[in-house]
Amino acid sequence: MQTLILPVRLAYCTYAAFVFILLMFLVLPFLLVAILMGVHKGGNFLNYVCRVWAYVWLFLIGIRTKRIYLSPFDPSRQYIYVANHISYLDIPMIFRAIRKPVRVLGKAEMSDVPVFGWIYRYAT
Repeated sequence: MQTLILPVRLAYCTYAAFVFILLMFLVLPFLLVAILMGVHKGGNFLNYVCRVWAYVWLFLIGIRTKRIYLSPFDPSRQYIYVANHISYLDIPMIFRAIRKPVRVLGKAEMSDVPVFGWIYRYAT
């Protein structure tokens, strides 16, 4: 059974990586527009673009989400969310689960990665 599942996993991972890279290249022009808009307006615009990117990518790879609140949620208040970084899905899941503007705090080393670094730098 394991030998039958391995090709399906490989095909799915290849598909998910291809869609991820394709969507990153589609986000790149919006990143350039966000840079021209300035830090505050550009960060808000990029937040919206990242939210759309997360919705589209998770939909295309077949991951559905459901919001479960363990305590009452007041949309008028500000919150701090902490991801444990067990998975590479943390960032898209944060944008998918939280409907308010999100500012992602990343490690300084992430600014060296070509596309992600630019997004991190201008989305704060």
